[in-house]
Amino acid sequence: WLKPYRIVSTGPAAGFVETLPNTLSIDAIKKTDNFISLSHFFQSLYGGSTSRHEKAQKNFVKSLAAYSLMSHILGIKDRHNGNIHIDFGFLLGIAPGGSFSIESAPFKLTEEMLDVFGGIDSDLFSEFVKAFTQGFLALRSKSTAILSAVSLIAQDSSFPCFQGKDTALIIDKLRQRFKCEMSSSDAIEHCLELIIQSYSNLGTRQYDSFQWYTNGIIP
Repeated sequence: WLKPYRIVSTGPAAGFVETLPNTLSIDAIKKTDNFISLSHFFQSLYGGSTSRHEKAQKNFVKSLAAYSLMSHILGIKDRHNGNIHIDFGFLLGIAPGGSFSIESAPFKLTEEMLDVFGGIDSDLFSEFVKAFTQGFLALRSKSTAILSAVSLIAQDSSFPCFQGKDTALIIDKLRQRFKCEMSSSDAIEHCLELIIQSYSNLGTRQYDSFQWYTNGIIP
């Protein structure tokens, strides 16, 4: 439930990006008529039967776990509700506001997201924690290949996350996020800490409020 999309380079600063059809940002969903909540939106869209709604909830759990992992490992920022991310600038820790960025959470995990699958005490939240942890351990086992690929991309790169930056330091910070020095049990504990840090994080809420007041993007 992690959707890759194709990008074909046609020049140093040009290319084609695959279209993502039938896709809305959370901000766009919230601006539709009669919107009440994300949980209500899921119920109205997939609530034709109990099994259909439950399948949609479980798909959301898996997808949220996968994108949370990508957001943390790749250091994706500018995580407001109007973004469906295709931005190579705010990547690998580079964030709006630079060193003054208030996006301090490992990834975006809001209360309304958890409401979609029944809240923090639900069985589906336990499934989210399990999926996130299993995904982290799987990614960690591939860390050498991922680090090698990013190191190649960083060479003389024009991406804002590399240009004029200490690429060795950026790669080292990426390496640290895999926590390869930890035992499996310690890595699992680390995953729980990441989820706790991210859930309804103050910095996330402040950044969403900033985007609402400055750009009209609904938190």
